Amino acid sequence: MQSAASVNGYANGLSVLMRRGIKRTTSTVSPFALLIDPDVLAAAPERLTQADVAELEAAAADRGMDPLINALTVGGLAIAAAHSTAPLSGSEHLMSHVVDMVAAHRHDAHDFHGAQVGAGAVVFAALWRHLLADPAHVHRPDGPPRPTPSDLEERSRRAWEAVDPGGGLGRDCWAVAGGKWQSLLADSTAVDALLATWGEHLVALDGVIDAVDRPLATLEAWGAPTAFADLDPARDDDAVRWVLRALPFVRDRFTVVDLLVLTGRWDDELIDHLVAASHASTR
Repeated sequence: MQSAASVNGYANGLSVLMRRGIKRTTSTVSPFALLIDPDVLAAAPERLTQADVAELEAAAADRGMDPLINALTVGGLAIAAAHSTAPLSGSEHLMSHVVDMVAAHRHDAHDFHGAQVGAGAVVFAALWRHLLADPAHVHRPDGPPRPTPSDLEERSRRAWEAVDPGGGLGRDCWAVAGGKWQSLLADSTAVDALLATWGEHLVALDGVIDAVDRPLATLEAWGAPTAFADLDPARDDDAVRWVLRALPFVRDRFTVVDLLVLTGRWDDELIDHLVAASHASTR
């Protein structure tokens, strides 16, 4: 029996659990049936409904509860079919998971997952707007050969030491994310092919990825947080910068951030640009 329009997990057999301080997707039990009473969901705390609007901003744009419920359920079924959260979980979700991990390690509070995803969606909408504006932000075909990063394990270690100086959290994260990097560096064929056709991908993505104002407008219409500073508890710009630096070193899933790491573009200059752009979009 679904008690709130807060997550798509009601409709699938996967749960994101905290294991040794790290967020991990775990197989659980799929429901045999899902009972949804609109009156029950309408009576749930508004904060729970706001928390999930961020993940489903397109479906929720008309502020109707029915589209939100339908999108939640279909999204959950898509995750169940793929047996992975990847179809609906991008870099903005990773931001939320990293915030959760830091809060758990420090025995601190954090906001709802969806609320944090919403703030992350504004940040990554700004990133995609930046990438769509000029393909050279990722790859310049006539430029010098892309560098092969050789310090990724060290960068991962430095990032997580800010949370756990003892190094245990960093070692556990690298045990998972390190496999991704070792595989990508050992065989760059897939990445090279992606970069060779990057301009074509951007043409296709241009009709799918929305500018910053669309997720922002939906979040504002539902009264949901639009920035990390609006969360409870609030996260300042330095915290957001740290989360973005740590992002490539938490999971084995390949994202656009990993592509930017491989091309040498995921640096402090770009991260500062995203922080500033997300502020500009919320004014």
